[in-house]
Amino acid sequence: KISVFPNIGQTDFKEILKNWATNGGEKLSEKNILNILLIGSDASSKDPSRASVTDKGNTDVMMLVSINPTKQTIKLVSFMRDSYTYMNVDGRDRYEKINASCYYGGPTGVIEVVEKNYKIKIDYYASVYFGSFKDVIDALGGVTVPVEPGLASYINRTSSQKIQSGDAVLLNGAEALVYSRVRYY
Repeated sequence: KISVFPNIGQTDFKEILKNWATNGGEKLSEKNILNILLIGSDASSKDPSRASVTDKGNTDVMMLVSINPTKQTIKLVSFMRDSYTYMNVDGRDRYEKINASCYYGGPTGVIEVVEKNYKIKIDYYASVYFGSFKDVIDALGGVTVPVEPGLASYINRTSSQKIQSGDAVLLNGAEALVYSRVRYY
C-alpha cells in the first residue's frame, strides 16, 4: 500500500498548517495583474434583530478575480468555504474553516487569511452581506440564471419566493439570494 501523505496526527497536521501560513513565504503578484477578493458574508448587521454591531458573519463566498488589462483577461477562482485553515486574525491561534475568518476579523481578516494560506497578494476587495446582495442584484436589473424544474420546486416549497423554471430565468434580488443559498435539493 502506497500512501501519498505520511501518517500524521491532528497535532502534526495543525503544526503543518500553522507553519505554512506563518512561513513568510512570498505572496504571488504581478505588476500587470490586479487581484480583487470578492467576499459574500451571511452577516445581517443592518438587521436590528441581530444582537451586536460586531456581527460580521461568516463568508458564504470567497472568489478571487484576477484582471490582466494588458492581455485583456479575467480569471476567477473560488476558495472552498469549508477549507480547514490556520488563522490568527484576532490575536488567538485558531484552526477553523476559512469562512470563519470573516467572523473573527471582518473583510480584512479574510484577506489576511487568504494571503497567508494561499500566498496570493490581494490588491482590493469587495464585500457584500445579505441585504446588500439583494440591493446589488436589484440595481443591476436582476440576474438571469438557468433554473431546473426540481430547483424551482424546492425554492417554491421552502421559501417565500416563487420562481419559474427555465433556461434563462430573470431573478430579482430576493429571489437571487434564495437561489444562491441552495446547497442541495
